[in-house]
Amino acid sequence: MTFLRGVDESHWQSSTIIPAGAVFGFAKASEGTTTDDRFVQHLTDFRRANLELVGAYGFARKDVNVTSQALFFTAAARDADVLAVDNEATYKMGLTQLTDFIGTIKAVDQDRRKVLLYMSDGSFLEAGQDGNWVAKWSLLPPARQWVIWQYNGSPLDLDYFHGTIDDLRALKGATMPALPIEITPTPRRMDLPSPLTFFDMSGNPQGDHGGGQQGVYSPFRADKGTSSFYAMYARNADGTNGLILVKPAATPVVIPTPVLDCTAAVQKAVADQKTADAAVLLAAVKAQVAADAVTQASAVAAIVLRLNQAKAAIKAAAAAVANL
Repeated sequence: MTFLRGVDESHWQSSTIIPAGAVFGFAKASEGTTTDDRFVQHLTDFRRANLELVGAYGFARKDVNVTSQALFFTAAARDADVLAVDNEATYKMGLTQLTDFIGTIKAVDQDRRKVLLYMSDGSFLEAGQDGNWVAKWSLLPPARQWVIWQYNGSPLDLDYFHGTIDDLRALKGATMPALPIEITPTPRRMDLPSPLTFFDMSGNPQGDHGGGQQGVYSPFRADKGTSSFYAMYARNADGTNGLILVKPAATPVVIPTPVLDCTAAVQKAVADQKTADAAVLLAAVKAQVAADAVTQASAVAAIVLRLNQAKAAIKAAAAAVANL
């Protein structure tokens, strides 16, 4: 039986600790809809140490909207190889919430990463996870099937991976490849998540939608629970449709069908819009310059006319004087 050493850390560790022989590490990315203060630091240090696998976990809270925290965690953990849900203590979710949490992560994750579930050995649930991360602080491994075993919890969380280094590398492989997409500004029909309320970009409600197929114009805003998104349609290379939902001032999030890698498409759409805006501005400036030129030409012509009139008047006066 082959075990590989690893570690998991959070805001409780002010500096990143990488034990001797560790080949993988997990960092706490979020709790509810709040980012862990030390996440970026730990993730960066794990990468600098060239660990074979760098994972991120989200601490689940039953008192926070499941969809909101699943979307938040997936976006926060975008640079991790593997995802995990930590379900424990006072805020532990029940089976229904936990299944929805893991299912939402899998639905929106652009990279189709594997999702592990962390729970104590005595209260484990089957909620659609891709593997078990079992907490059992003991010298004896868990009796249940496990991928990662947290065997020590103080003063540092220490873990074993159940398998070889090749098995560990395989763990960070995608469950299915992401599909390339192209932006299309035209309305399309597609499966939509449920429930959604559509708004135009001015904030005017365009009606509710409970799921299934509906043709709507892009772009629009969609409210799902307490989360607002700005949205546009996208189309996969194979001709199937998808819906891009972009939270304002946040990492682009994708709602299937199917799951899409939307970052580049959103950046392209933004760049295209900036180009279009610049073209409109340039045209307006040119029009203004042309208008100013006409105005200036008219003003010059009026001045020339008055000068000529003045010259004619002076000439006439001089002639009158000469005839005296």
